[in-house]
Amino acid sequence: MPKPLDSPWAKADRAFEHAKALESATQAFLDQPPYDVAVEQQPDGWHIASFRVREGIPIRFGAIVGDIIENLRAALDHLAWQLALRHLGTIPEKTAKGIYFPTRYEMTEAKFLAHNLFKVIDADAAGVLKRLKPYSGGSRATDHLPLLAGLANYDKHRLLFGSFVSQSPGAFVFRADGRTLGKFHYTIGPGDPVGDGEKIARMHVPGGTPETVIDVEQKSPPRITYGETAGHIDSAFLMHCGVQVADVLRAFEPLFP
Repeated sequence: MPKPLDSPWAKADRAFEHAKALESATQAFLDQPPYDVAVEQQPDGWHIASFRVREGIPIRFGAIVGDIIENLRAALDHLAWQLALRHLGTIPEKTAKGIYFPTRYEMTEAKFLAHNLFKVIDADAAGVLKRLKPYSGGSRATDHLPLLAGLANYDKHRLLFGSFVSQSPGAFVFRADGRTLGKFHYTIGPGDPVGDGEKIARMHVPGGTPETVIDVEQKSPPRITYGETAGHIDSAFLMHCGVQVADVLRAFEPLFP
């Protein structure tokens, strides 16, 4: 017979499976690589390096991200259900609609403490929940969780499309005639989105001509992030969410011997 926390753990485990699949697919995609950098001389004598996308980020990556988010959010809501069931024994239909884990980006401490879940769980569960502080500005141990509800709602209506994002200022090294160019300026910063045709650097090559061949060495590939705010949701963020959800489940395990 299933144990009370088997359901939330099953959802969390499924999220980790999706996360591993995304990591593997992303690495294979970036290993191609699906982009290159073209360098052309401008009329003013400066050379401009531009990011060129050869293959767009697969749409299915965004679908996998949604699967991760939905399963992590569901793990928390399944936990809330089990906490209420532990206290009430049975859950009336009118009560069921208000049972979900209290974590939202806009949730303050006052709103958290007034949440309906506290009305249907016992003092021991309430004590653990209050220590976790899963609301905005509550605790670093749960600081990723307030975003889950909003992301899950977003994913219900729109796909989280992927974007290339600059990794670091030293992502590329430029060489002309075997000489490493020291005088060049990045026109993008870490975390900036880089789309097809995006100008990423400009450089002056002494004695350079339009025929000068500039070699580009990649030091670190761009990251892939998801959603409307570039640089925010990536594999590392999702993994941190998963770790925090797992920690929350472990915090309540002593209540279900």
